[in-house]
Amino acid sequence: MKNKIKVDSIFSAPRVLTCQSFGKVKFKKEMNDLSMIKNGSIAVKDGLIIGTGKEKEINKKYFTNINQNIIFKKGILMPGFCDPHTHLVFGGSRANEIFQRLNGVSYQDIHKKGGGILYTVNQTRKESFSTLFNKAKNILELMMKHGTTSVEIKSGYGLDK
Repeated sequence: MKNKIKVDSIFSAPRVLTCQSFGKVKFKKEMNDLSMIKNGSIAVKDGLIIGTGKEKEINKKYFTNINQNIIFKKGILMPGFCDPHTHLVFGGSRANEIFQRLNGVSYQDIHKKGGGILYTVNQTRKESFSTLFNKAKNILELMMKHGTTSVEIKSGYGLDK
């Protein structure tokens, strides 16, 4: 264990997906540059990832004195999704507007027929607090299940709640 760095945990999996930039800020198409490490590991100290690489390399470089080596037999370890613009609390649904837009109907025409943001505002105002709360809770749980770990929640559809 001489010269090894002590960490809190080491997570290993058949594949580790990283967005490593090696200290360089990524722009535009560089953001698509992902790295898949086969038989990879992640070293964590004080809640921060301090190392990623092949499992053998990470085990040579790091150790845990409480044996927090967590090994996943299947799957991919990957960063969580961050949703930076979520209108989480809303009433009604505008899913039908997506199909209209895909078929060439303009937002202005949808709005003239009672759709658009004012439809959502009106539907949100009609809902009870508990209905809005439970709907938002269910959506958040679904987002977490699919890998979202950080959410910025916008408000404003109700305008008075």
